[in-house]
Amino acid sequence: MASTRSSFSSASGASSSLSQPKLLGLLSTKRKNALFSLLVTLVKESEHNVLATLTLFAETMQLYNFGFEHFKWGESPGSTWIFITGLFQIENLLIRKIGQLGLIVLISIILGVTALMVGLAYYVFQSFTRGSFRAGIGPVRFLRFMVSLLLTVGFIPMFVILLSIFNCNYAAKHYANYGSCAEPLTLVYIALAGVGILVLVPFTLVATITYFEPNPRSKSWFARPNPRLEILELFAKLALAVTHIFAADYPVIRALVFLGFSIVLVTYVAVFLPYYHRKMNLIKMTLCAELVWAAICSVIVAVYDDDSVGHVILLVHWAGVAVVATGSFFLFKARWALARNIFLPKLTRMTSTKKLSDMEDGTPGVTDAEAEYISGMNFRWPWLVENYTRSVHDSSTDEEIRRAELIFRRGLELYPQHPYLLVAAALFFATYKKDSAMAIMLCQRIVKAAPPLDVEFTVFYLRRGGIFDNSTGARLDMVDQLDFKHLQKKARSYHDEAKKRIGLFWKQLLLDHAPAVQVRLLNEYASQINKAERRAAAAYEQLCHRFPPGKHW
Repeated sequence: MASTRSSFSSASGASSSLSQPKLLGLLSTKRKNALFSLLVTLVKESEHNVLATLTLFAETMQLYNFGFEHFKWGESPGSTWIFITGLFQIENLLIRKIGQLGLIVLISIILGVTALMVGLAYYVFQSFTRGSFRAGIGPVRFLRFMVSLLLTVGFIPMFVILLSIFNCNYAAKHYANYGSCAEPLTLVYIALAGVGILVLVPFTLVATITYFEPNPRSKSWFARPNPRLEILELFAKLALAVTHIFAADYPVIRALVFLGFSIVLVTYVAVFLPYYHRKMNLIKMTLCAELVWAAICSVIVAVYDDDSVGHVILLVHWAGVAVVATGSFFLFKARWALARNIFLPKLTRMTSTKKLSDMEDGTPGVTDAEAEYISGMNFRWPWLVENYTRSVHDSSTDEEIRRAELIFRRGLELYPQHPYLLVAAALFFATYKKDSAMAIMLCQRIVKAAPPLDVEFTVFYLRRGGIFDNSTGARLDMVDQLDFKHLQKKARSYHDEAKKRIGLFWKQLLLDHAPAVQVRLLNEYASQINKAERRAAAAYEQLCHRFPPGKHW
């Protein structure tokens, strides 16, 4: 037991990098809830898996391009291949062609987009603080769209363009229409780009920590219990972009940085299986393995720094792509089987022919031998508990779900305060077991322990995002909930206005006025009643069309 406790301590230290910023501790409860409400609105449970997969491929190709840009891969087909991969990082092609004035225009656009995102975020934050969205829900949806692009294919182009102005002497030396860094306009935009980076990077980091779908029963392939992989990828993007700009004349350094981060990413995916869905873990592991293969080849090219060698290595690289993909498939298949059946070989040596233990609802449970074995398991690390339950999905049998429950309960006995395990267990009990009481109890335990930012966000999501919905209606995400309340409030306001005008109409009938004045006033009130009633009817029709009664309310 002592060894497990010590491993828990080390695991807790490893997660300290995501601990809450001190600034959050200074926020009042009202403003902190508003901040987390803002972050929850950014989460969208997407079921467009094909489109999301294409976005993931484009994002991977952006990283892949770092292994080819500014390396000597030969004139042909090397230059053609660099151009093709460079289409995923179009900013490099633009920087070479548009000159310094064009770069300044691009920086101005990016600064404007960044300011717009921050402004929209501030509007949503203030709207949650005061409890009213005066400009409607449109800005919220637009902010969600912008952040979704920023965290996928948008960050590297924006960050590289902002960085490029700092390396203006290199651009003046290698590209046409670029001046020196000493020009007054360039100095101004160096300062502006610095401010933009100081805003863009923290904004992206906070959004990355919270922009994920933690629901394990989500139909989206990209659902995952935490954002740690995306944080690693963000640091990889930052490091690769910085070395790409400032170490352009040092290909060995750039290649080694690319290789290092590629190995870290593929190792993380293979060990932690970051996604709930098996297919997504396979795709991600294959893409990361291809990055490692590209990085190995780029290291060789960088060391020799010769076009003829680069030409040969490029051909070898192309030939190895299919081999790496095939190898990744079989390695992942073995890894998934290990996570799913880690303890079954030992069970076969036990007397597992006993009668099935019934669950509380009378459905078959796991065998007595399995229950006995699981109750005695000693998980060396908390993340192993999550790994052993990763294969649970919508089509899992009651027996498999019961086994996962026993594994979680045993893990909580060994690591009762580990935040990531607690939140994974809360998600499991809230979704697969429909045990909201158990999930809420685990969430309360998490909050008392001052958890990392992403864990506290997940707890807030569980409470406010809709998983704890005991109704039979369809679950709405945060923005849909806001849209529903906004439309309902608008319909009620028109309805109340109609009732007010009806009261004024009947009140006017009791007053003694000249016939001409009475008729005029009654006609005005009747017209106002008709107008308010039509508005109310249209608003209720819009509400019912957007959120059909019986399905959502």
